[in-house]
Amino acid sequence: MASQGIVLNQDSDNFYMSRKDCLERIDEAYIKSFIYQYKDTLVTDFMMCVNVHISSFPSKVKTFYGDKYLRKEEQGQPVDYSDTCCKTAYHIWYEKNLDLFQLWIDACRESRITPWLSFRMNDAHCHFETPHFLISDYFYEHLDEYARCRHERPFGGNREYYDRCRDFEIEEVRGEMLAYIEEALERYDVDGIELDFMREPWCFQPGHEQENAELMTSFIHQIKEIVGAAENRYGHKIKMAARCNANPVYSMEFGFDVLEWAKRGLIDLIVPTPRWATSDNDMPIALWKKMMEPYGVEVAGCVELLSRSYPGSKLVYNTAESAIGSAVNILSQGADQLYLFNYFDLPDEMMVGERRRITEENDVHKAEGYYKLLSVAGDLEKAMDMSRKHIVTYNDIAPLSRKLGAPLPIKVAGTGPHFVRVVTGKIPTGKKVMLRLGIESKEKLDPQEDVAVYVNSRGAVFVEQQSCGDPRLTECPIYAFEIKEDARNSLVQMAEIYGNKEFIVRYVDIVIS
Repeated sequence: MASQGIVLNQDSDNFYMSRKDCLERIDEAYIKSFIYQYKDTLVTDFMMCVNVHISSFPSKVKTFYGDKYLRKEEQGQPVDYSDTCCKTAYHIWYEKNLDLFQLWIDACRESRITPWLSFRMNDAHCHFETPHFLISDYFYEHLDEYARCRHERPFGGNREYYDRCRDFEIEEVRGEMLAYIEEALERYDVDGIELDFMREPWCFQPGHEQENAELMTSFIHQIKEIVGAAENRYGHKIKMAARCNANPVYSMEFGFDVLEWAKRGLIDLIVPTPRWATSDNDMPIALWKKMMEPYGVEVAGCVELLSRSYPGSKLVYNTAESAIGSAVNILSQGADQLYLFNYFDLPDEMMVGERRRITEENDVHKAEGYYKLLSVAGDLEKAMDMSRKHIVTYNDIAPLSRKLGAPLPIKVAGTGPHFVRVVTGKIPTGKKVMLRLGIESKEKLDPQEDVAVYVNSRGAVFVEQQSCGDPRLTECPIYAFEIKEDARNSLVQMAEIYGNKEFIVRYVDIVIS
């Protein structure tokens, strides 16, 4: 099987923040070397996020990071942005007179990596922390006037995190984004643009989401016309991608009729994705693929940096092992590409020189673990051959009135069956496969007497008690059960749990080695 490849989303804010204390090193060669580190990995496409509320490049439409650096007052209050992302942006663009994105685009083309611009369509960062260096002047001017929730919360009800997201039913809100996208495409010749509607999907007033789906589709059509003009100017195809909720029903309920976008030829790539709080290891990628295939739209399943078993449980970073597990899950379902979000390098861990090697290192914040992930995860055959971990997680964002449907925790009280679905993707023959349960119990458990487990209707044999290992999502005792070869399915493993005593299953994974 040919390599599917990795789409890597790069947040320029992270670059600005992570480099603010090493400005003396930043020159044209350093900026281009940031891209060169991905050469000869499986990274085929590079998404350059160019905005939050403010712009990462000098703009006539949005406030620019660098223009905030020297400010001493906002909203009638004293401010000091001298030790923020603004410092790096000011240094690169104004002191060094360097165009960060043009240098990245040039380096991408030199490295045979496809350059994209990614636009956060409705970012929610720091809405209620005004003044703040991430907030634009335009946002200040229309703070609550353009908010998706403009009514007071009665009886002391709290304002919610997403209340000040912009309301796209307002023409001026749509107009600002259209102008910014047009400005970016006039400035930069790229091969694609991404509309990131997972930053944020709350684009309409409560109750107005689905009735505005056609308005949103018309808005996407307007963006397509801007892209068409850029294609004529540059003489080549410019693809359009959209990041949306992993659940196609939820996506529709947020007001995004993605299937209609595909039917009308408005998009080339769809990216089903979690939002932030966890990787979602049960995304219906195969369903997305069947929906998009008749219209020639490709599907890239997204793996987030973070992992969590259920809302309110421990939140940790994925390792290369768990991210590769998610990759095998996604690519086994027929995804055209793997998409990584928030997987950043660090200034002192760039993949250069001797650090470009695959080792057993699993920490994606270290160069060896990062290189291992980027050299393996985008190729199903390579990824299947690696040790990997498939963690049961959940979809971390849902429309109004919908509850987050986390399968964990499970309370077992001498009853059963209790079912847990684990999407592993393909498992080569000869691999050792262990179902592991993180169990909290007030009574001492004998896992051979008090816990019974079946996988795909075949008995699983208790092997040993273990620690969780990394990513360390639980401190509960881990009970490992071997899944024999004749009990393994090609994509989904269905665990069936019984208990002779009362206990709570707080963590589930399948480890393949």
